[in-house]
Amino acid sequence: MIDEAPGKEEERNRGLPMTSISDSSNNISMNAGPGVMPCACRIATPAEMAFWIEVGDATIALAEQHAYTWALLSDLLPKKLSGRMRTGDRIVTSLRSNLESVMYASGIHDPDRFYPARPPEKRYLLRPGRQPPLTEEEWREIGEELEKCLSGADALSKLLSGMVRAPILDAVTKYRSAILRAKMQLEPIALKQIGQWGILYPREATTS
Repeated sequence: MIDEAPGKEEERNRGLPMTSISDSSNNISMNAGPGVMPCACRIATPAEMAFWIEVGDATIALAEQHAYTWALLSDLLPKKLSGRMRTGDRIVTSLRSNLESVMYASGIHDPDRFYPARPPEKRYLLRPGRQPPLTEEEWREIGEELEKCLSGADALSKLLSGMVRAPILDAVTKYRSAILRAKMQLEPIALKQIGQWGILYPREATTS
């Protein structure tokens, strides 16, 4: 059974550190520090507004992709194999909340930026009665969806690099590690069912 992620309000009441952001000419510099509360009189610059729109979109995309992939794995494979995905979900939940705190500290108060009032754009539909072994096409789908999780993490890391302090970037790295470990955990199962595990790494196959 998939553990449900904490609700929006629970996530926002964790007492996470806040971060201040200062703007110098055309560059945005974010100087994080515990306990720094947002200034009510501060007005975010257009560059900061654009930055947080991008970060919010990338974070939501990663969260939705992860939820879809976790549902896929839980549906097609034994539940015990989805532990790494549970770890990844916790990281994404915490990352989302932390980034929202940083955004609020910059003077931008947009409750829908990281928690849009809409259903997910990508939702997994259960496949009743599906039993192992999986087909090669199903293993290819698993590999591709896991790869999309990695690509989403890479895109978010690129956006955040040099803009936030190390703990947030470290969370993205830990998420990426959890997904890679999930792939490694699936390798012997894929090898047993279809005779190969390279199908879990479509990026490597296209670049080789």
